[in-house]
Amino acid sequence: MKSKSATGIDGICSEMLKCIANIVSKYLVCLFNEIFECGQFPESWSENIISQIHKKGSMYDPNLYRAIAVSNSSSKNWTCTFCIITLKLLNVDT
Repeated sequence: MKSKSATGIDGICSEMLKCIANIVSKYLVCLFNEIFECGQFPESWSENIISQIHKKGSMYDPNLYRAIAVSNSSSKNWTCTFCIITLKLLNVDT
């Protein structure tokens, strides 16, 4: 996960997870394995905070805004882990 990324709905920032990784990693492995085996992604992990960011120009022109979505940090971790596992299974260098 990127450092200094925004805190998601769960209130957990990536820096905090990195600091406690050695403590929570075995629990996350169990959780991620359960998600992988049952095939059900926690519904709350699909929630995002969506904000509009003004690009430049007139602030009254709705076409000059872009949306950004801030995801749940657990969801980000799961997604990164799943991608790494998938790429390894496909024998793709990361």
